[in-house]
Amino acid sequence: MCSSDLEATLEGEQQLSRRLGIVADGVEDFTPALENIEKELLHSVEQNFDARGGLFGGWPARKDSNQWPLLEKTGEMRGSFMSALKSDYLEIGNSDPKFKFHQSNKPRARLPRRVMLKIDMDRKTYINKAFQEYLVKLVQAQNNALI
Repeated sequence: MCSSDLEATLEGEQQLSRRLGIVADGVEDFTPALENIEKELLHSVEQNFDARGGLFGGWPARKDSNQWPLLEKTGEMRGSFMSALKSDYLEIGNSDPKFKFHQSNKPRARLPRRVMLKIDMDRKTYINKAFQEYLVKLVQAQNNALI
C-alpha cells in the first residue's frame, strides 16, 4: 500500500483563525469527514473499473483476445478493495497480491500499469472540502453553544 500526506492551510481573517484554533484544539474525532472521503474514494474505484481506467487516464489495451473485462477475470481484484477507518485516519487498499504490480509506477517490461486508485485533483478537492465542511459545522456548533 502507498501512503500520502495531506496538508491543509487556512488563510483568512485572524478572528476566523482564532475561532478555528479554539475548535481545532478539541478536535480528535474526524470520523464524519473521513466517512465521506471513504465513500468518495471507494466510489471512484468503482467508476474507474466501469470506465476501464478512464477516470485516471485509461488502461493500456490488452494484448490477448480474452472476452472478460481487464482485471476482472475472477472479480477478485475489483472485490478486494477494503478500508480501515478510525477517528483520525483512513486507509484504503487492496488485498489482491497483483494489485501492487498494476498500481506501481515503477519501470516495467511485461505487466502494464493499470491505475485503479488515485488521489487526483478532483479527489484532493473533495477531501479538502470534506474537512472544511466538518470544521465549519464544528465552528457553527460552538457558536450556537455560546449564544
